[in-house]
Amino acid sequence: MSDLPPPLTPPDCDLRDFSRMMLDITRLRQSSFDSIVDDAAWRAGFNLWFSAWHSVPAGSLENTDAALAKAAGLGRDVRTWGAVKADALRGFVECSDGRLYHDTVSEFALEAWIEKLIQRISSGAGNAKRWGVEFDASAIEEALSHSAALLANLAPNSKFLSRLRRKRPGGKAKPSHPDQEALPLGPENVPVGSQGTGTGTGTGIIEKHPLPPREPEAPIDDDDGGKPDDLVARANRFARLGGVNLNSAYPKPFDRELDFVRAWTTDAIPDALIEETIKRKLDQLKEGDSVSTFRFYDGAIRAAFARKRPKSSGPMEQRRAIRVNDGTDTRIPEMRKRLRERVGARSYDNWLGTNVSLRVNGSGLVLTATSDFIASHVEANYGDVIRAEAVSLFGMDSIAYRAEPQ
Repeated sequence: MSDLPPPLTPPDCDLRDFSRMMLDITRLRQSSFDSIVDDAAWRAGFNLWFSAWHSVPAGSLENTDAALAKAAGLGRDVRTWGAVKADALRGFVECSDGRLYHDTVSEFALEAWIEKLIQRISSGAGNAKRWGVEFDASAIEEALSHSAALLANLAPNSKFLSRLRRKRPGGKAKPSHPDQEALPLGPENVPVGSQGTGTGTGTGIIEKHPLPPREPEAPIDDDDGGKPDDLVARANRFARLGGVNLNSAYPKPFDRELDFVRAWTTDAIPDALIEETIKRKLDQLKEGDSVSTFRFYDGAIRAAFARKRPKSSGPMEQRRAIRVNDGTDTRIPEMRKRLRERVGARSYDNWLGTNVSLRVNGSGLVLTATSDFIASHVEANYGDVIRAEAVSLFGMDSIAYRAEPQ
């Protein structure tokens, strides 16, 4: 019997479609790898991590000098590889399948793989509901539980697992260590699926630790980063209906999706209209297509609300009137005309037409939006176009983006 440890990731753990692998900067800078190895070994080590991320199983490498030299970015130069090998391989351990696994790359690979499995369950259930067919998720659920057990054994204090553990009811992952507490996990106990992006890596020789018993925890609501419960609950409801990736384990994408729901709330768009529009847009999808963000629905929801909103003066009517507050510069109407032509009538009407005012002062163009969300969206998506037209018409490239809620 081999004394080598079992593989750290499942044999089918495939992250080759995850083009990004972020780094845990603090963890890396505090590691012996960053403080001891020379520049050549440091560079080779980084390349090994990247190669391991896109290997199958993710987190592993073939254990031959020829393959490792290539993975380290040294091509066929096995002699140079031999000079840096010992330092470049810090953090890697040989496992019973004969491959080398990096403990930290494997940890984050498992997190990304779990997210991928969650997405498969979510997408499969959504497609089954849409097309009226049966969906057997048992094999994926088994793989999900196995991956969670591997992660619990590899990183007992994983914050990622802590988020999943907060949903107590449901099935449990089979422990991979006799002293390890089973991890509550199942499709009803995980966030709405997210394809998720790859995450970072650090260093260190792997050590196996049993998962220590956890102290009893007080009941905790879903980890929503301090967002209002009602907003998160509504966002989750819309996400489940529309197949949107919404997962608080990834704060930036999570907040980005919440911004759409927050903007709909600010504009007083009824939930019934939002849900009706989401269903209509789903019906228009071709078989096999999928949705990953509320951005797909946002334009249609706003257009539907614009058709149904009352004629009386309300928040949206006041927003419509904001255009009369444009500056007095006679070139602004021409500016609007050009923007409409450049970005298209639909995008202009949704974001620039009634949502912003334009003024010119001594230092540049001032764009005032009706919310912080709209100001940020306009700057991120149309900032280059606005700047180009400002230079052309006003001879100035300074653009100030402001928000004045109506």
